[in-house]
Amino acid sequence: MMALLLPGGAARADSLKQDPGFNAFVEQVARKLDGTKDAVAARLQRARLARDPQAELTALRDIFVLDAFLPEQDRTSEAYLSIQPGFDVAISMAKQLHDDNALAIFYGLRAYSEADRDWPRSNHYAKQAFELAENRHLWSLPYLYELDAGRLTDFDDTTALVSAEKSYRLFEQQGNKLMMATTLTLMARILRTHQTASAAELDKSMAYLKKAQQITAGTDYKVLSSRIKGNIGLALQAAQEYEAAAAQFESALEDAGGQVDSAHIPYYLYYLGATDIKLGLYTSAEARLKSSLTAFTERKDKIFMTLSLIGLAEVQSRLGFHHASMAMLAQARPEIALTSSLRLIVRYHRAAAEAYARMKDYPAAYRATMELVAAEHALALAGSKKRVQELTVKFDVKVKDGENALLIAERAQLESRKTLLMLALLFGAILLGAIAVLLALQVRQKRRFAVLALRDELTGAPNRRHIIELAGTEVKTARQYGREVWLSILDIDHFKRINDEFGHEAGDAVLKMFYACCAGALRKSDALGRIGGEEFLLVSVGVLQEDIFALYERLLAAVKLIQVPGAPAGYALGFSMGTCSSRNSKLDVKSIIKHADDALYQAKQSGRARCRASGADLPDQAALW
Repeated sequence: MMALLLPGGAARADSLKQDPGFNAFVEQVARKLDGTKDAVAARLQRARLARDPQAELTALRDIFVLDAFLPEQDRTSEAYLSIQPGFDVAISMAKQLHDDNALAIFYGLRAYSEADRDWPRSNHYAKQAFELAENRHLWSLPYLYELDAGRLTDFDDTTALVSAEKSYRLFEQQGNKLMMATTLTLMARILRTHQTASAAELDKSMAYLKKAQQITAGTDYKVLSSRIKGNIGLALQAAQEYEAAAAQFESALEDAGGQVDSAHIPYYLYYLGATDIKLGLYTSAEARLKSSLTAFTERKDKIFMTLSLIGLAEVQSRLGFHHASMAMLAQARPEIALTSSLRLIVRYHRAAAEAYARMKDYPAAYRATMELVAAEHALALAGSKKRVQELTVKFDVKVKDGENALLIAERAQLESRKTLLMLALLFGAILLGAIAVLLALQVRQKRRFAVLALRDELTGAPNRRHIIELAGTEVKTARQYGREVWLSILDIDHFKRINDEFGHEAGDAVLKMFYACCAGALRKSDALGRIGGEEFLLVSVGVLQEDIFALYERLLAAVKLIQVPGAPAGYALGFSMGTCSSRNSKLDVKSIIKHADDALYQAKQSGRARCRASGADLPDQAALW
C-alpha cells in the first residue's frame, strides 16, 4: 500500500520543548501498567466534575496514548465504531483550547487506529499530524514518528524503519533514555518481522534489543524490561535457540507479574508453551497453553486464542491423543475461515497436516497439505505484492526528485546569462514553470485515473471490472491447487425505500458504510467489490460452505450496527446474499456469478436478510440456508 511520505528535514531536538507531565506519565506506564488506565479514567472524571477543560483534555490524551500501547485485540465493528466519537470529541476540544501538541497526538493516534481499516484516511490524519508538528516545532514530534512507525509496520516496513530511526535520533538528542529504549525495541521488531529478513537484519535486530537492555539497566521500568526480554525471546526462538528463548520468556513473565503488566502475561505463557513444544516438554507446554487459552478467550483475543488451540492440538497429537487433537483443530477452524492473517492460516494447515499424518489418515493429510501449499503460496504472493508496492513508491519519489533537480539546474543556468537575455530568461522561466505544473498535473491525473480504473468512485471499493477479473484469477489459481473459491453476491435489503424515505444522500452514505463495514470484517485474502447499484461481489478463497454461512452471519451482525442517516432509532439495516462455489470445474466465472445471482433471488423471495447457496456446484443436491 502507498505509505505516507513524511516531510523532509525534521525539527532539531533542541528546538522542541518537552512536556514534563507527559514524560512523567510515560515513565509511570513503563514502571507499572496495571491500574494505570483506571487511574487516568478517574482523573478524567474529576476534571469533568470540576469543569476543567484542560485537565480533561490531558486525561483524554493519556487514555488514548495508553490504548495505543496496550496489547492489540481484535477490532470488531462495534469496538471500532465506538471509539470514533471519542477521537472526534478530543480533536474538537484540542482545537478549541488551541493545544497543538494534544491535537497533533490525537491526529497521530487516529491515523494509527485507522491503519488496518481505511488506509487513505489513516494517511490523511498522519499528514495532518506531521504538518502541524513540523511547522510549529512541537515536542510531540518524536512521539509521532514512533506512532507512525507502528502504523506502517504491517504495510511498509522499510518506511516504518525510517520513521523509527527519526524518532530515535530526536529522543537521543533530547536525552530521553526511556523512549530511546522503547524505539530501539520497535526497530528490532520491524527488522525481525520483515517479510524477507536477512541474517544481517536479524543480527541487527538483536543488537538493538541488547542496546535497549543496556539503557534500561538499573531502572525500575519493569513493563519496558519485560517487553524487551519478550522480544529477545522471540528473536532467539526464530534463531531456533529454544532454551535461551525460554529463559528470556521466563524472565519477562517474572517482570510482568506482581500486578505490573498483567495484560502481557498470557502472551509470555503462550510463547513459553510454543517453546516447550520445540524442546519436547509437552506436559509443561499443555499447562501453559491451557492457561493462555483461558485468558485469551476471556479477553476475546481471537488470534492468540486460535494460536493457543493450534498449539494444544500439536501437543495432543505428539502425545498420541489424536481425537483430542482433532477437537482442538475443530475449535480453531471457524476463526481460520474468517481471519485475515495468512501466517495464522499457514500455521493451522501445517498443524492439521502433521496431525492427520500421525493418525495415518493419509487422504486427510494430503488435503491439509494442499491447503498448506496454497496458503504458503498466498503468503509469498502477498509478500511479493507488498515489496512491489514499496519499490513503486520509492521509484515515484526518485522520479519526482529527479524532475525537481533538473528544473532547478536549468533555472540556475538561465539566471546566470547576460542582461540582454533577460526577456528570454523570463519567458523561459515561465515556460519551465508551466512545464513543471503540467508534469505535476499529469502525474496526479495518471494516479487518479489508475485508481478510477480499478475503484468505484462512490465507495472506494473495487469496481465491477476489477472484482470480476480478480474473481477469475482466484478461481483459476484455486483449481490449480485443488481449493474452493466461493463467489457471493450481497444485496442491501430495501435500498430503494432508503433512497425514497431518507434521500439519495442517505443512500450514498449507506453504500459507503456498508462497504467499509463488510470490508473491515473480512480476511485479507478475501475481496469485496461493487458490481452495480446496491450489489456487491464477495470473493472468498479456501473456505467451505459452512464457513460461508458463518461469514454471512458475522457480516449481517456488523451491518445491523450501521446507523442510516435520518432513520428513526432502532432502524436495522440488512442484506441478502446468494453464493456459489467453484467446485464444479465445468462452471466458468460468469456461470458461477449467474448461479450466485439466482441464489440471491431465492434469498429475496424467501423474505430477505438471509443467505442462499446455489446447488449448481453439487451433483445431486441443493444447498439452502
